[in-house]
Amino acid sequence: MKNNTFLGTIIGIVFFTFSLFMTITYVIPIISILPAVYLEGLSSILVKNEPYSNVGKMTIIILTLIFTVYLIFSIFYIRKIKIKNNVVTKNTLILLMSIMYLIIHPLVMYIYWAIKYDYRDDGQLIFMAVETIPISSLFFILFGIILDITKNINYNKTLSN
Repeated sequence: MKNNTFLGTIIGIVFFTFSLFMTITYVIPIISILPAVYLEGLSSILVKNEPYSNVGKMTIIILTLIFTVYLIFSIFYIRKIKIKNNVVTKNTLILLMSIMYLIIHPLVMYIYWAIKYDYRDDGQLIFMAVETIPISSLFFILFGIILDITKNINYNKTLSN
């Protein structure tokens, strides 16, 4: 199988485009941030709920940790595949992007909520997902570039020196 140099970037652009088109539905952006509701529930257990911004801050911290750990995991996973069999498949990249989809959209939405709305809740917060998807979708291109850089390193040559 040919190793496409820019496959991660191409898949990142596809995810970016898909995310942008899904904002039209209003449903998919809302569904994409629902997993963070459980993290918000966990945050409300870990910190005092008054003021509620404590919960939002803790949720951002948890999402940032998940994001960082997953990004590092993805880089090392691609590296492991390259060392083992030298080919990173399209399916592997799509799987990594799909999982990141559930992390990056909520993270950007919570950060946006903090910056723009100072954690105020007006009952329409869920619709902020539609507002932030265009911003968070840009990350898929960057993530694809990061995965491409990682998969295009010749680890066998690097390890033998």
